[in-house]
Amino acid sequence: QRVNNMRAAAGQDHDGEDDDRPQVDNTDLYKNFGRHDEVGKMLYGMYGANKQRPQVYYPPVKTKARTEEVKIAETMPPEEVIDYPDMPRKSKFKYNPIDFVPRRKPGEVIQAETEVERVRGPGLAPGKAGVNRAAMIENL
Repeated sequence: QRVNNMRAAAGQDHDGEDDDRPQVDNTDLYKNFGRHDEVGKMLYGMYGANKQRPQVYYPPVKTKARTEEVKIAETMPPEEVIDYPDMPRKSKFKYNPIDFVPRRKPGEVIQAETEVERVRGPGLAPGKAGVNRAAMIENL
């Protein structure tokens, strides 16, 4: 039915031959079907996309003719050679902040530390043994 409506709106019979109907402006015909539909897309491609665009007049560019030749070698100073420092090469390996976090101790180290604490005895607190500060002051 849509194809028949499209042919009727385009001014054609079902046979595809033109009849004596007046010429119809088909530029907005795709709006009846919508551009989301296949028929609407085809109609937009045939009639909607070829709308008259505004005629813009761009005036020609006016440039003055040069009367004297430009002497490049005499007017320009010699090119200076700039010595740029070499960029340091990038490392093959990328380091992330997590790479510098201390790792877990191996089991042997933990066993040795607990053995030292066991030998020290249950009455002493772990860590450094206290010092006699009064004796240290006298020895100064």
